[in-house]
Amino acid sequence: MDNPVTNKDIWGSTAVFAIIGILLLLPLLLFYPDADFLQSPRAIIAASGIFWGVLSVFAFRAFWELYYQHFYPGWVRPLAPLNILLYAAFGLVLWFLANSFNTLPVLVFILLGGIEGFLEHVIGVYGLRILDKVPVFNALTPGPVFIFSFFEYVVYWSIVAWLAVALTKFVPQVF
Repeated sequence: MDNPVTNKDIWGSTAVFAIIGILLLLPLLLFYPDADFLQSPRAIIAASGIFWGVLSVFAFRAFWELYYQHFYPGWVRPLAPLNILLYAAFGLVLWFLANSFNTLPVLVFILLGGIEGFLEHVIGVYGLRILDKVPVFNALTPGPVFIFSFFEYVVYWSIVAWLAVALTKFVPQVF
């Protein structure tokens, strides 16, 4: 591969995602008060399904040749929209777990989302062997990838929370 991704690249991306995550998360603590978050499981479910469904379809279309084809069989590609259901369920589980804590449930939700991303990447690295199978990732070691994945998913789950805020504000009769 002409331009393999290096650990240095991953550390730089981690810093960018950490900053973006903080910038997305901090205002959520004001715009998504505990009471609103606790009463919005349908908005979280819908936002999770919408965000992850769109992201999955886009990613499978844009990065199939570069990334996904190296560890998924071809028949998986048209199934990307099913991530709507998978991540809607993940959103509900994260919402439920966040409500089990006695403090700042939206913060807990997003941090749990970061942990979920970390666990997905553990499965990708050790189960699917993406660092070995994807040529552009052959120079990477797992540690930086795992740390990056936490902050990457903090950003993604923050976007889900913002989308849930929008749904509760603009379609309150449904959510």
